[in-house]
Amino acid sequence: MDKVNILDAVNITNNRVKPFEGTKRYLATGDLSGDQIDDSIVSVDYKTKPSRADLLVRKGNVIVARMQATNKVLLIDESTVDLIVSTGFLTLAPKDSFDEKYLSHYFSSPVFQRDKDKFCSGATQKAINNGSFGKLQVPKYSLTDQEAIADKLDEAEILRQKRKEQLALLDDYLKSAFLEMFGNPINNPKGWKLAELQEVCSEIYRYPTFYGFKYVENGIPVVKIGNILQEGIVNPDLSKYSFVTKEISESYPRTILELHDILMAVRGDGSTVKRIGLVYHENLVGANISPNLLRFNTDKDIVLPIYLYMLITSPAGQQLLSQYITQTAKKTITATDIKQIKIPAPPLKLQEQYSKVFFGIQETKQKMRASLDEMDNHFNALMQRYFE
Repeated sequence: MDKVNILDAVNITNNRVKPFEGTKRYLATGDLSGDQIDDSIVSVDYKTKPSRADLLVRKGNVIVARMQATNKVLLIDESTVDLIVSTGFLTLAPKDSFDEKYLSHYFSSPVFQRDKDKFCSGATQKAINNGSFGKLQVPKYSLTDQEAIADKLDEAEILRQKRKEQLALLDDYLKSAFLEMFGNPINNPKGWKLAELQEVCSEIYRYPTFYGFKYVENGIPVVKIGNILQEGIVNPDLSKYSFVTKEISESYPRTILELHDILMAVRGDGSTVKRIGLVYHENLVGANISPNLLRFNTDKDIVLPIYLYMLITSPAGQQLLSQYITQTAKKTITATDIKQIKIPAPPLKLQEQYSKVFFGIQETKQKMRASLDEMDNHFNALMQRYFE
């Protein structure tokens, strides 16, 4: 395998937007997660479009996010050819001796992303400019070999996506089962008794003064907002945590965690009340939390933690919480406000039935995630084999 200069493989197109009638879909860098376009993508007209909405794309182009430590790559096809994209992307047109699918895989590989990051520059947000991009290289195979490599990586990616879809379906099932058993918590169609959160929780608390400590190599884990995974579980991997001494942690007893505690961000730029995590793993029992998180510990004689967790992470529950957010530069919510929120309190037996369903689904998801991890390892090994 040889390597060639990247500009022997692609042209940087820089096709600027010209006046147009009506609206066009605008893809900002924030609207792309990996190679998946978020549902929140908006349409813009020419007069009011953001100044960064200024690049046109063609079928077969590959767009790559310029920002450092940002792996966002999209191959433009029939469904995305009408997009206007942000100038935060490089828009690249493959040359005749390079396959666009092969290049899209290469640009999303750890090998390319590592090399790209080395050439990123800037005072505030580091990004790669056209000149620095031109210093990079790309592995050169025959066109037939590129197509074969792309096909193998596509097959592996399809398997990964199917597993992710299966996991998403299990989450959807949990949500639909919750609605079927308990109804919408806002209009409470089943007529359950209403209770304030402070009545159904034995603890809703955070210590604003829990900061400024010297961390130690081993000790009590400190859970921060970033430790709440996207799937809503507090990360069980202790290598991702900072630690304080046992003495420090015991000075803040009301936020020492128990199994199935619920944690919620109280401030952040858009993440407040959306960053909610369940303490699901035993190795986090006894951990403590940063002052940016609020701990919920339910009164098990009234409300079970799984019921409350599913309620406040549901769209209706999020709507309830959002009413109490302070709309400042960084959105905030206080424990005092949250305590006043009224929620339905169904019979404990019904909550127990749902909790059994929840734990069964989580066990299945755990096996699926292990399978997905194996698929990810296989996919990364293929990338390393072809691109390293």
